[in-house]
Amino acid sequence: MNKTHRYLGSILLSVTFVAPLALGAMVGVQDKKEEKREEKQDKREEKARERYYDKHHKDYHEWDDSEDRRYRAYLTERHHPIVEFRAQKEKERQRYWKWRHEHPDHDNR
Repeated sequence: MNKTHRYLGSILLSVTFVAPLALGAMVGVQDKKEEKREEKQDKREEKARERYYDKHHKDYHEWDDSEDRRYRAYLTERHHPIVEFRAQKEKERQRYWKWRHEHPDHDNR
């Protein structure tokens, strides 16, 4: 009986020390997942807030998902490789805005 109590006591003591470590590790993993989710959301919001100036038409354009689709259609129509708009040179951006004004989608642009 005395041996049983000793083993049981050792096991309980071990669990007492290991449990907080295990819970801390689980919380850390959950925190990292939450951080990644927040980063993705921040990137989406940042992309949605991008504005570009069209110097020929003297107006600003909000960059959002629908604008991105139109831009991809523009590139496809011209058989250009898909390159992010922000990575384009200013001259190419202005060509896109010219095309955009020639192809309105009835959104007051």
